Amino acid sequence: MKKTILVLLILSFALVATAQEVEVLLESGKKHLEAKRLDEAIRDFSAALKIKPDNSELLLQRGVAYLQKKANSLAIADFDKAILISPANAEIHYQRANATDDTNAEKAIADYSRAIVLKPDFTKAYYNRGRLHFLLRQNDLALSDLNQAIGLETKRGAFYILRGLIFSRMKNNSAALSDLAQAIKLEPNSDDAYLQRATIYAINQQYDLAKPDLDQAINLNQQNVGAYLLRGTILAFEKSYDLARSDMQNVLKYDPENKSAKDLLAKIARVIK
Repeated sequence: MKKTILVLLILSFALVATAQEVEVLLESGKKHLEAKRLDEAIRDFSAALKIKPDNSELLLQRGVAYLQKKANSLAIADFDKAILISPANAEIHYQRANATDDTNAEKAIADYSRAIVLKPDFTKAYYNRGRLHFLLRQNDLALSDLNQAIGLETKRGAFYILRGLIFSRMKNNSAALSDLAQAIKLEPNSDDAYLQRATIYAINQQYDLAKPDLDQAINLNQQNVGAYLLRGTILAFEKSYDLARSDMQNVLKYDPENKSAKDLLAKIARVIK
């Protein structure tokens, strides 16, 4: 009897020690992940998984580390295992959607949708699903998702930028400009917000409004290829060829294979020859 009790005590201590070791490795891995020390994070999560291979949190965290290393197939494998263990975990579905976002939009949308069902206030899932609907030209679905995201979180400039693009595509320029103005108000250092608003102005041939926004976009980000390209195109249209050529040269400085810039440079050369 005493021997049995001793064995049980030893086993109990061993289990406690093992659980503590897993917890230490998990927390260490999370700190590495937060600091972008991805190899160290994967090492710690992997060591913990050798002790407890059915821990969905460990699989989730290692999958996120793989995803940040752009090892998407490894990330998806971890997320698949984690979902089998914890199918009601919205974060795992969300991260698996992130892993398939670029290669399989329909599958990613399904995972974002599942995450939203499990967590109806999952703002990032609405935004990402809306972005994919937008890329697939499913404008009504995209708008619905962005309305939900903005309803849940009203202070994110990126949300207003995307909804502004959706409104622009739907030919609702007043709503688009309103959203982009709000994005700029919330994030005044967002070069993308200025570029997108300038694009709407340019489409409507409001070049005097577009150019200051493009100037500001470039001031904020001197490698903003889209802003140089659009400003140069406007300047060429206005026959300010030297300034247009300078902008196209900046486009090629940061994007050497940009065909639009090469074509416009060739056109300018023919005109001023």
